[in-house]
Amino acid sequence: MADSVNNEILRKFGDDLLGNMAELMKDAGNEKKKKEREAEDEKPPNVSSKGIQKSLDFNFKIKNILTKAAANGELEEAVKQVQELLKARNGELLLLDSDPSLLQTKEKLEEKNAKHHAVSKKKKQQKARKKGSPKKGKKKTTDPPNRFFVMRE
Repeated sequence: MADSVNNEILRKFGDDLLGNMAELMKDAGNEKKKKEREAEDEKPPNVSSKGIQKSLDFNFKIKNILTKAAANGELEEAVKQVQELLKARNGELLLLDSDPSLLQTKEKLEEKNAKHHAVSKKKKQQKARKKGSPKKGKKKTTDPPNRFFVMRE
């Protein structure tokens, strides 16, 4: 009799423990989802000045990197990424300070680069579509499956 009581107590304890663990896991999952929602990318407001817009874009980019990293517990890698971005941005600013005419050249290069990437992306999408479809002039020789076929026992 004592063994059956002990087994019942152990079973109940195990069930309670598993129930509590399931609740804790569910709460942890909900907390993680909440943090991920809070860490969604924020878009900078549009302003009339190009220089201020560029600074706002950069600042929001850094803010988004750090916010996501804090939500996911990956601060060390985010700090390294932000340091690299700041180093590159400071280098640009020093170069532009030494020769302000470089700003126009830099903007033109960025514009051409953006157009080039857009064209490249479009070409890749067209190639992917062509691979998926039959070639012109050639028709598929296989007939579609008969959908009305019924197997009889």
